[in-house]
Parts: sequence; C-alpha cells; structure tokens
Amino acid sequence: ANVDTVKIGAFFPFFKTESNDCSQDFSGIQRFAGFQLALNQSFPKFADDMDKQIDAIIESQARVVVLFCLAADGVKFLTDAYRKGLGGSGYVFLGSDGIASGSATFNLFSEQGIDDAERQSVMKGFLGLSPYSGQGSAEYEAFLDAWVQQDATIDESTNWCSEAKDSAGNFIWKRYDISCVDEDFTTFDKCAGFVPEREGVTSYAFYAYDATMTIARALHDLIEVEGKTDIDGAELLNAMKSVAFLGVTGEVGYSPETGDRVVGVRYELMNTDGSESGFHKIGSW
Repeated sequence: ANVDTVKIGAFFPFFKTESNDCSQDFSGIQRFAGFQLALNQSFPKFADDMDKQIDAIIESQARVVVLFCLAADGVKFLTDAYRKGLGGSGYVFLGSDGIASGSATFNLFSEQGIDDAERQSVMKGFLGLSPYSGQGSAEYEAFLDAWVQQDATIDESTNWCSEAKDSAGNFIWKRYDISCVDEDFTTFDKCAGFVPEREGVTSYAFYAYDATMTIARALHDLIEVEGKTDIDGAELLNAMKSVAFLGVTGEVGYSPETGDRVVGVRYELMNTDGSESGFHKIGSW
C-alpha cells in the first residue's frame, strides 16, 4: 500500500498540569512524515477501563498504533484491544521503551492470568525502540555493581518508605504532591523508593548517570582547570558542549551548536515472538 494511505493511531497517558487540566502533548506524533494521523487517544495511567479509547481506534480504521506508555498500561491496552478485534494480522504496534525494555512486560501477562497462547497472539505485530545502554562494557558493568550496593528505599511487605530528606528538608522518596491522586498535599500519596536489583535497572538510570557526569566534567573544567569562582548558566552550557568521554552508555559527545548529544546516540529495534524469552534485538538505529 502507498504509505500515504497508512493511518496511525496514537495512544498516550495524560498527566495533570499546574492548571489541573489533564492533557498530553501530541506534537511529536505529527512528525511521522508521509503518514496520516487518524486520531490520538489519551488515558489516565493504570486505567481500569480503556474500551472507549480502543473503540475509537477501531472506528478510525488505523492499522498502525503508537503506544507511548509504561508496561502495565501497554499490556492492558494490547490485551483488551486484541479481545475486541484490534490486533493480530494486519496490525502493527510501535511501542516505547517502557514496554520494550526488560522482562517486566512478560511478567505482567503472567500476573494477569494471560496464558502463553493468548500472549503470543496479543504481542503479534509489536515493535519497540529501546535506548542502547552500553551492555558489556567495563563502564556498564561497574555501574551495575555500584547500583546493587545501594540501600533499598522501600519495603512493600511492611509499607515502609525511606525517611531520607534533601538539604532543604524535603522527603526524597515520600511523595505528598501527586495532584492526580488527591489535592491534599499533607497526605502521603506514594513512595518513590526502589529496591536496587541488577535486573531491574532501566535505561533511564544509565542515561541519567552520563548526563550527571557531563555536568560534573564541565564544572571540573571551569573550576579546576580554568580557575573560575563565578559561573553563569551560559558558561556552564558551553562547557558541557565540549565534554567528551566514555560513559556507561558508550561514547558521549555533544553538538557545539545545539548541545544535543550527537555521539553515542543509538536505539535498538526490539521484536518478540510472544514466548517467555522476551524481546529480541532485530536491528539498531
């Protein structure tokens, strides 16, 4: 078929803004050149009912669906959609790394009582992008070793959450300000803590570490090498653009014009046969 006739449906979670309006920015999906955006659908995270959104996508006759959501929402959407006739042969689902990274997606199928046969049918036609994280390098392995040495900050079996605070006296792991939960900022809404496990590290951690090291190296150059005692934002930004090093995610380097990372940027295209072996890399970009 001519690509101009391919319709894309977008499926995104919404978030609550400062104005208390639940919204989402769909501008990125508009950049799918040569394709027609049939519709976009938003939903609250961890929604119990997605029938309205699924029905709208079915009615639009979109054959390609972009899923930008976490594994829990992705599994529910894919399963419910398949049971309503949206999925299987003739459909393609493009998912973010929230779905395509790690074994969490497949564990969720098991937890929800979905058997192997249905899981394989549900995941047919799914493709996902996962950021490359430097697997196998010495820097990557050293990061994982340091990661698991951290203390746990949550224990769900006892409902314990770390009481650690930052320099301003705010809780680091306890959240009282999640407006989509309630409007009472004095009540404990959620614990953002985690149990550091080697298998549980997401790509966000690797990239956050290299981003932090970029700032640290830039500050080192300004303070220790150039001897500056007063640094403004423009100076720091320019110094960051000049930083280059071998990080956890591979070679790191930035554009001197825009500051975008232009060295070591790589995504892996993931596919699955629906089996318990999980996702498999079939290409890179």
